[in-house]
Amino acid sequence: MEATVDGIWDWDIVNNTWFWSKRAYQMLGLPAAAPEVNGCESIIQRIHPEDRRGFTECIQNHLRFNTPYAIEVRIQRGDGSYGWFLSQGKALRDRAGNPIRMVGSMIDITARKQAEEKLRKSETFLAAAQRVAHIGNWEYDLASQKITWSQELFRIFGLDPKQGEPSYEQLIHLYHRDSRKKFQLLILRAIATGEPYESELKIVRPNGEIRYIEAKGEAVLDRQGQVKSLFGTAQDISDRKVSEAALRDSEERFRQLAEHIREIFYLQDAIDPRMLYISPAYEQVWGRPCAELYANLNVWIETAIEEDRDRVKKLLLVDDGKTNQIEAEYRIQRPDGSIRWIRARAFPIYNDQGKVYRLAGIAEDITERKHGEAVEHQLIESLRQQAEHQRLVGAIAQRIRQSLNLDKILNTTVAEVRQFLQNDRVTIYRFEPDGSGTVVVESVDPTWVSILGRRIEGLSAAQGIKPYTKGRIHAVTDIYSAEIDACYVNLLESFQVKANLVVPILQGQNLWGLLVAQHCANPRQWQDLEIDLLQQLATSVGIAIQQSELYQQLQTANLELQRQASLDGLTQLANRRRFDEYLNTEWLRHKREQQPLSLILFDADYFKLYNDTYGHLAGDDCLRQMAVAIAAVARRPADLVARYGGEEFAVVLPNTDAKGAMHIASTIRQAVWQLAIPHSKSMTSDRVTVSLGVASVVPIKTLSPQDLLNAADRALYTAKQLGRDRYYMLPVTRKNEEEAS
Repeated sequence: MEATVDGIWDWDIVNNTWFWSKRAYQMLGLPAAAPEVNGCESIIQRIHPEDRRGFTECIQNHLRFNTPYAIEVRIQRGDGSYGWFLSQGKALRDRAGNPIRMVGSMIDITARKQAEEKLRKSETFLAAAQRVAHIGNWEYDLASQKITWSQELFRIFGLDPKQGEPSYEQLIHLYHRDSRKKFQLLILRAIATGEPYESELKIVRPNGEIRYIEAKGEAVLDRQGQVKSLFGTAQDISDRKVSEAALRDSEERFRQLAEHIREIFYLQDAIDPRMLYISPAYEQVWGRPCAELYANLNVWIETAIEEDRDRVKKLLLVDDGKTNQIEAEYRIQRPDGSIRWIRARAFPIYNDQGKVYRLAGIAEDITERKHGEAVEHQLIESLRQQAEHQRLVGAIAQRIRQSLNLDKILNTTVAEVRQFLQNDRVTIYRFEPDGSGTVVVESVDPTWVSILGRRIEGLSAAQGIKPYTKGRIHAVTDIYSAEIDACYVNLLESFQVKANLVVPILQGQNLWGLLVAQHCANPRQWQDLEIDLLQQLATSVGIAIQQSELYQQLQTANLELQRQASLDGLTQLANRRRFDEYLNTEWLRHKREQQPLSLILFDADYFKLYNDTYGHLAGDDCLRQMAVAIAAVARRPADLVARYGGEEFAVVLPNTDAKGAMHIASTIRQAVWQLAIPHSKSMTSDRVTVSLGVASVVPIKTLSPQDLLNAADRALYTAKQLGRDRYYMLPVTRKNEEEAS
């Protein structure tokens, strides 16, 4: 099996398993595997849907009736493609004649099938080509006297292909009596000499219709150099022969017609290049006498503009392979120096031998039409540019409306402008209060130096910015020929600029900056449409800048409002609303990260008595001093100190365990003590003191932020019960557990 190029297969019918040889797997593009279970069914699935029925019937007939098993089928390869295979096999049977096993081989015949299909298409194409061209082919075997015809040849002679090809004697009588002897001589000469022949002959169809054919034949020689057969073609040229006769009849009518119309008719001898006839209209259009052209045909070429002369030569070129008209448009110069546009068409005329022997043509003056086309082209191009201009302006304006991001707007502007203008660099330059400025955005071809971020000093002095404040546009076609300041030329030269177009970007009466298009490769004449484009875009950019700045101001104001909404007006600490938001946010984060979160609640001891004794203004001042001291203790970025309500404060301590929270609580108590704010009515001390409740927990699913808050509140209550001016910690439990306790 390894030595053969065929694929081998073995089907165990009893167990329905299928074995492939290594070569078979290679032919199918499959990896080698163990014998396939449900073998027959798996093989059928690989058969092309159109071949499955025939494949199944072939196997069944072999197994039932012992008919030969050999079939060509398409089988799917591993890559999904189908290949053609010849599958052959034989069943092995038990003593009772029942099939128990079937073995066979498979041969890849894909290449053969493709060749057969290619041949079929080729034959179909040849028959179609012969039908279209009215050309049939034939072969005459001398030994067997057998004549073979193509289908088209039957049609040319008006015979039924079902009747078969005629014999040589019958064929002779198919030719018209005027051509019969000529045909016989051609055949005899070809047999005798082996030389090819070509001739025009007349044939007679069974219905009596006379047709003309162009007959060609060649000899095929054997190894001894003797003619063993002839082959050739016959083309129906009846229509051409009729046309030639009609053309000769119409030449006189053509001449009469040509004398009285504006177009120029001419007839040229193609074999001996000379003008046979040209209508009088030639003298009116060319401004030259017809006699001049009759004397020298080259005058036709010489009067054409030099760059158009090749077009004229094509009109006069004789090519037997061309059967269609030849057409060209070109310019001529009249003796007075004026230029006229000519449209000319030439038609080849064939003789009996199928050779071009004359050229008939017509030429007309299309100068006015050409002028109209030029105007129309200019108008269309102008409209196209205007439409593209409006599209670009509209697209950028749309982007401006869609975004308030100034950088994005400006970068979009320079990229779109450079693409539209097809120039080398587009920048936006922003002025500073001192008159200097910076190139803030740029789109530049990689060939040229980038000036993005370049700070330019003294531009206002070099160029004069005052006219720009009034909307002035500055267009420079060539920096070396323009009347501009020398230092400005040097500046542009350092940027490799050859041509410069500058449009101001205004905000009301204020000059914000400049939109600049630059050409570096060579000087450039800026078009009015391009200048108008930049002017409109500069206006749009000015609006965009104003919108962006207003948006930034609004954003700043909103941030300030948000800040104020989150602060306590008295202490400038976070307020209760901010505290609630922050505690909930940190709770979720610490639950996700499984880190400890701590909370301290505290208030000033006997603060009502303080207000009653010293007044509310003093009480407010006391709270402010306490806020400053507390904020100095909880100073990590993530720590949040908030006024919880009245004289009560809260501190959220992210990523802080119980020990750390107790340390912060002790430090806060000590910081308030060191303020030494007098409190003569306190029953704890002669100064303001605080009591603190501490709670710490690693958040879990069964607990909530409220549980942490409740624990800190209960700890605060306990600290007060134990005598105030102290801190106390309690564990965090669920709300129902608190109620139970």
